[in-house]
Amino acid sequence: MGYDGEERDQEREASWKRCVAAGVDPEAGRRCCLGAEALAGRRARAGGLLEEVHAVWEMLAGNSGPSRPAAWLVADAEGYLLDGWTTGDFSRSDSLPLSPGNCWREEYLGTNGLGTSLVLGRPFTVRGDGHYCRFLQPWCSVGVPVRVGPDGREVAGVVGLLLPLQPWEDLILSQWLALVWARAVAGGLNRRSQEELVRTNELILETTANGVITVDRDGRIVSVNRAACELFNLRPEDVLGKSHVDIFHQGHVYTSGGDYWCKLEEVLRTGKAFTRLERTYPHLTGDRVFSCDFLPFFDDKGQVVGAMSLYREVTEEVRLRQQLARAKEQLEAMVITDQVTGLYNHRFFQQRLQEELERAGHYHTSASLLRIDIDSFQNFNELFGSQAGDALLEHVGRTVRSLVRPMDVVARLNADEFAVLLLDMQASDAMEVADNVRQAVKSIRVPRGESNGRGWNVTVSAGVATYPVNSTDAASLFRQAGAAMDQAKDTGGDNVELYFKLLDDVSLVGKGAQPETFNTIKTLITVINAKDRYTYGHTERVVRYADLLGRHLGLSAEDMSWLRYGAFLHDIGKIEVSRELLNKKGALAAPEWDILKKHPVWGAEIVRSVNLLVPAAPIVLYHHERYDGRGYPAGLSVDDIPWLARILAVVDSFDAMTTTRPYKKARTLVEAIAEIRACAGSQFDPAVAEPFCQLLEEMQDQGLLYLGSGF
Repeated sequence: MGYDGEERDQEREASWKRCVAAGVDPEAGRRCCLGAEALAGRRARAGGLLEEVHAVWEMLAGNSGPSRPAAWLVADAEGYLLDGWTTGDFSRSDSLPLSPGNCWREEYLGTNGLGTSLVLGRPFTVRGDGHYCRFLQPWCSVGVPVRVGPDGREVAGVVGLLLPLQPWEDLILSQWLALVWARAVAGGLNRRSQEELVRTNELILETTANGVITVDRDGRIVSVNRAACELFNLRPEDVLGKSHVDIFHQGHVYTSGGDYWCKLEEVLRTGKAFTRLERTYPHLTGDRVFSCDFLPFFDDKGQVVGAMSLYREVTEEVRLRQQLARAKEQLEAMVITDQVTGLYNHRFFQQRLQEELERAGHYHTSASLLRIDIDSFQNFNELFGSQAGDALLEHVGRTVRSLVRPMDVVARLNADEFAVLLLDMQASDAMEVADNVRQAVKSIRVPRGESNGRGWNVTVSAGVATYPVNSTDAASLFRQAGAAMDQAKDTGGDNVELYFKLLDDVSLVGKGAQPETFNTIKTLITVINAKDRYTYGHTERVVRYADLLGRHLGLSAEDMSWLRYGAFLHDIGKIEVSRELLNKKGALAAPEWDILKKHPVWGAEIVRSVNLLVPAAPIVLYHHERYDGRGYPAGLSVDDIPWLARILAVVDSFDAMTTTRPYKKARTLVEAIAEIRACAGSQFDPAVAEPFCQLLEEMQDQGLLYLGSGF
């Protein structure tokens, strides 16, 4: 059944209206045709599309019969015609651009289904009259985009039909034919993509150096790639279809820790992945280390349907990592280690001191700090050379380290000084350790080769301070141990000195003094210490000697208390004496001696200014009086001298005898005892001198006396 002119006009007008309603301007197009080279490039890029179009066209053309007139067209995603065929007695018109290279996207919009469907992104049909055909009869132009990809959003191109309609035919048949063709082409392209993806994945699995093993939801091995077979000495026919437990847990392949199957079971059970788990596997050439990943597979409903295990050999990486860790340890050791002795260095020791005191404070324990100095080390270095000096430092450091516990911290602080932090140790035990070090170092014999054939007696001076008795902070404790060490050196060296915090031992606050008064006394003592270092160590030792002798003589508690205060304050008058005079080397001139002899008077005046200290003033004033009356400042004798002042005179003189001063060397214990006994009845009260000498001899016999320490 044909169309008359009015019907044709109506159909053309309806097609144009559909284009306008779809947002396409039928007059907006311009003719465009590709050259041969550009067309060849487009055909090459769309090779898969053309192959599928050819295959499907041959099938459809065969089914429709050779006599069916039609034009079969295919364009790329930009509307350029890539190819076209005619069947039956379809006749072309010169004005119909069926030649490849013409752009149907911009030409004949609204009058052809192919170009318009590409613009709209959906199938489009145009019905027309017989203008382009030999036989004047209706025709239709159908275009269908070829959509590919998982979600069908990607347009690979467009296929179209120019089809004369028989009188008995409806447009539906033509539309159906075009849709079948487009979908068949899209399906073929998707299959090609999927097959190519599978081939690519298979190629990757077979060429990768990483072992890959997959299992189903029941743990049966589904696939094993070449690398996994080589890594674990497997054959696919021996493992496929078998449980991974049988292969990886029951002896076929041994894994260190035996937890391969446990991890894979957990992946299958929970769907949780495990990555970068390092496992060691035995091998003929030695153990090999692998980084293992266990990953689950899910279906569309989110259910675990299997799992994959990947193995990457990291043996070399682990070896390099271990080398790096060792190098890091060595570098860290170099940073904290003294290169000469192998002990910790000063910086690291200060860090550990702070940390350990904080720990001691947290757990309410004690800690003692030893600072040890090699006597006359500078002279040794100058005499024998730095190489011999380094050898001596190494020997002393090794000796110190051998005499303390592994838990204790030993360091070399500077050129000739060492430090030891004795953890959880009280002062008495620390003094014993320090004296053991002193005696051990004293036994060191410098080889003649290192001392140029000369002999040398190695001795050390050590100071001890204890946390929290002496101080509760690291800086103060370090300073106090150093002060004690300096006091040990002042006594002639080869000595151990214990730091005493006198301001705690003889605190006046307990007697009712205001804190301001106590702080004033503390300030005065600090000023004297700054002027005369000897006074600082001397005052502490005199207090301790006075305490020992007072208890030995059976003094009352009240007398013991005032004796301690008198001993503590006996040199406070030196605040009025110049620094130069206090530290002068050599004998004093008569005018200088006259000034120095006034310090008991000045001290007594300072003490009397504090009401609570008045009972201690006579002790301070008369501690330089002699038993025979030839002392100063008043020339008192015998019983006119206060009893406590006579006690203080003996212990004060004893410490002066056994301490090295700028103008004299220290006497030995035997020499000092002999001098006191010789002066009993002249300088000293015999009732005090002899008991003190006996006390010193008893303590020496018991090994409890350390000269310069107050014990």
